[in-house]
Formats: sequence, C-alpha cells, structure tokens
Amino acid sequence: MRNICHGLSSVIQGDFWLNDDVSCHRSKYAVTLRQINEKLDASSIEDYLQEEEAYRWQVSPHVVRFYGITKNMNHLYHVVESLSCNLKYFLMNSSEAGPEVSHKCRFQFFKSKMVEVVNGLDYLHDRGWVHFDLSLTSVAVAADAKVKLTNISSRKMINFDRNISKKDLHDYRHLPHEVLIHPPAAYNSVSDMYCVGIMMWEMWTLKNVYEDVICNEKNISTLEDFISYIENNRPTLTMFHNPEGKPLSSYCSKWISYMQKCWTDIERISSKAWLQLIDVEFTDTLGLQEQYYSNS
Repeated sequence: MRNICHGLSSVIQGDFWLNDDVSCHRSKYAVTLRQINEKLDASSIEDYLQEEEAYRWQVSPHVVRFYGITKNMNHLYHVVESLSCNLKYFLMNSSEAGPEVSHKCRFQFFKSKMVEVVNGLDYLHDRGWVHFDLSLTSVAVAADAKVKLTNISSRKMINFDRNISKKDLHDYRHLPHEVLIHPPAAYNSVSDMYCVGIMMWEMWTLKNVYEDVICNEKNISTLEDFISYIENNRPTLTMFHNPEGKPLSSYCSKWISYMQKCWTDIERISSKAWLQLIDVEFTDTLGLQEQYYSNS
C-alpha cells in the first residue's frame, strides 16, 4: 500500500483490486482508497452525507470518480478510481518541467495542467462546492496523465489546532490567512483560488512555498506567527527575476500575473475568470515581448 495524495482532509492510498461481480468473467479492476481524516459526529454527519452525494453524482473529468465506501475500525474510506501519483510527484518526474527546459515549453506544460485543475474547481464552484486543502500533494494524476481533484467539500469554517508544533506548520503553508485566523472565515471558492496561486508558484520554482521562511525565520515558531507573516507577505518572486529585477522572460512575466490575481487581498480572481483570462490568445504578443526581453 502506498500513499498517493495527502492533505488535511484525506489521504489517498493505493493500489487495490476489486472483483467485478457483475461480469460473468469475474474480472478485477484497480481502485484507490480515500481515507477521510475528519472524525464524524452528530455535528458533521449531515455535511458528510451531502458531500458523499456530490461525489456519487459528479461528472467532471477532472474530479475523481467515486465507486462506493468501505471502513475499518479506525477510518471511513471512499473507494475511487485508480490514480497514479500526486501532481507534485508527476511534475518532479516530468521531462517537461525541469529548469533546463525553455520558459516557453514550461509555460505551455504548466498552463495545461493548471487549466485542468481550475476546470475541476470551476465545476465544483458552480455547484456551491469547494475543494479545500488544495495543493500539489492533494491533487492526483491518473494513468493517462489527466489531473484529478480528490476533495469535494462544503463551504465551512475550519477549526484548527492552535498549538501545533513548528514542524507541522508545513501542513498549513498553502492556506490563506483568513481561514487560519481565530475565529476563522469560511473556506470558500476564493480560498481555493488563493491556493491555485500557491500551486502555480510551486510549479514554476519546483520548491515548497514558505519553506525557507518556516525553517529560517527565528520569529516564526507558532501558527499565530505564521498567520501574521502571510497576512502581510506573499511568496518571494526572486526566482522569477534577473539581477536587475526584470522578469526572466515574457512567459515568466505572464505566469507572475496569473499568480498574483489569485492571491491578491483586494479582489481575487474567480475560477471562471481565470480560465477566460488564460485562454486569451497572446502568442503573437508573447513573441514580440520575447524579442524585447532577448534584446534588452
């Protein structure tokens, strides 16, 4: 058994085989198990049942297919389609994502993956759902390299343990400050889009967001310290700029623009607006900008 995806909401585990009792050939097919981390009680069972219903009826190609439920003494599991790995692992092992690849090729590759992510989000947001806990490690990739969102959640306030250790801050670094503060705001579609911006930063840099801040900043040792930091700061753009402070390329500049629209506190972009923005044809414009950057 291996962990495919992990996050605050769930852990996706594989590989398992189920018998196809409907077929006269009694064939087997591969599935994975989504372990639900939340403890179900009288206050949460109604939300859970509504979320399970959403899993059963969803038809997006970018949200994981649901087959049923199972349980053991400790956990409840969703039985879902076979998944290969999480998106972070997929990128780290892709020949199209490395720093030696041209910015144009990296941009096109990363754009294609993020469009799949945001298409899945848009499907959920249109129906009043969110993903929650959206990150490169909580999003899966199937055998055909298609991105699959693994969580369907209602919009709700999340009560976190305020006394987590410094090493556990890494589990929260992709979340917006407004859902971490006490009392928290409800995690909603705008929160998902903040996480999209963080995913884009990690895609391009191939690094873990805020890792240097958590590990090296002496003033950050508690969750409250971290919340105060991210309330007033966003991930560094140093790796996107040359020594003169200019973006490394027009593709890099465009990627920065898309990221910043996701994590701004003024008015974060919606999933639908993000898809419309990134779908605009700007190939000719980028070509002219690329010539400018190369001649500067």
